[in-house]
Amino acid sequence: GSLGRQRALHTRGVVLVALACAFATSTAIFNTTYNAQARVDAELTNGADVQVRGSTAAPAGAKLRELAALPSVAAAEPLQHRFAYVGADLQDLYGIDPARIGAATSMANAYFANGDARATLAALTAQPDGVLVSEETVKDFQLAPGDQLNLRLQRAGDNQYHVIPFHFVGIVREFPTAPKDSFLVANASYVAQQTGIRAAEIVLLRTNGDAGTVAQAAQTIVAPLAGVRVTDIGTTQRAISSSLTAVDLRGLTALELFFAV
Repeated sequence: GSLGRQRALHTRGVVLVALACAFATSTAIFNTTYNAQARVDAELTNGADVQVRGSTAAPAGAKLRELAALPSVAAAEPLQHRFAYVGADLQDLYGIDPARIGAATSMANAYFANGDARATLAALTAQPDGVLVSEETVKDFQLAPGDQLNLRLQRAGDNQYHVIPFHFVGIVREFPTAPKDSFLVANASYVAQQTGIRAAEIVLLRTNGDAGTVAQAAQTIVAPLAGVRVTDIGTTQRAISSSLTAVDLRGLTALELFFAV
């Protein structure tokens, strides 16, 4: 009888509790989703848990063996970063070992137009002179699978750009360390053979421990190489979260959850 006489009061209490629970749940879900996406963005930007970036003159790949031997390093893979002319357009070109690149960095299906990372990398492996091209370039040049694509790359002998034939095998939308616009991905062995430059400007490290600690150790190893930079995924994620287009929501989320309680 007492509950019945005070049903209006109890109803208001139940509604308040339900609203608080709904608010806390939605806040927690949003924060978890946001942090997961920030992590994905950081992985795409940094390339791996730790990135060691040099230049053709001072390639990080020269220290590949020492970097791979560091404690807590689960995998180390070289990555070529060159430039190639597609017509009059100068684009970033990344030389990889398609069979091994996935050991050091994530190869998401969403990176490729066919939605199948394994099949795309297998096609690149099977075609030594194969190249993955961005959607913008495919549209501009009306490319179809198997088409020959003549790119101009710099050769070691005279440091001039020469025409090198490739064959189009697939569309790449995103790739670790690559820019958001047009870029190319090819077999590192073919690029090295055709240009006479075997240097790998970048080394990607996957860690099974603290990435920051590995980055510090890697910095010590590459210190003799001029201009080589080492970045870890934590530093990159913090940089992304402090940019004008993003914000670290952990503090705000904690405050909102406190209000909910």
